[in-house]
Amino acid sequence: MALRGPGATASSPRREEPGGDLGPAPAPGPVALYLDGTAAPDLDQRRRPLLDDDPLILVNACWEPAAFSLPGVGGAADWQVELDTYDPRRTTPVAAGDPVTVGPRSLSVLRAPR
Repeated sequence: MALRGPGATASSPRREEPGGDLGPAPAPGPVALYLDGTAAPDLDQRRRPLLDDDPLILVNACWEPAAFSLPGVGGAADWQVELDTYDPRRTTPVAAGDPVTVGPRSLSVLRAPR
């Protein structure tokens, strides 16, 4: 299934085969989904764009921890940890470009405020 829509970006270890077909699915692994909060904004009553925060969902289906590098979002905003199913007490913000580790068989939801 393809990811569609303005501002949506997905990353997966699956590779494209010659001819445009996806090869066999790899073993469960890490996947990242980023949504750009500035793409296709709603408008307020004065027709000004309403910009949303940028969510980032990191999923690790492996039995071992997985490391991700956080993308820059056009500003110096830190990524806020909203949910971590491996360590629910984790709330320390992470800077763009810094690595973040997602525990085995878990997911993390981060948010870059606008």
